[in-house]
Amino acid sequence: MNLIEKELKNVEEVFPELEQATVNLLSVSQETSASTEEMFSISENQIEQMERTNEIGKALHTLSRTLSSKTKRFTVEQ
Repeated sequence: MNLIEKELKNVEEVFPELEQATVNLLSVSQETSASTEEMFSISENQIEQMERTNEIGKALHTLSRTLSSKTKRFTVEQ
């Protein structure tokens, strides 16, 4: 019975450390989850901005082609 009591005492001594390690791991996991959500939100915003920038670029390209075709009608005399 003495061996069982020693093992039980060892478990009782290790348990608070194990509990604290588990709490620390949970805290890190929660922080990681929050950071991941924030990064995802920022990524979505960047994608939206890139899409808007692409649309503006397309519109500018079309406008440039239109302007180019209209200016070709005119000649400059020196």
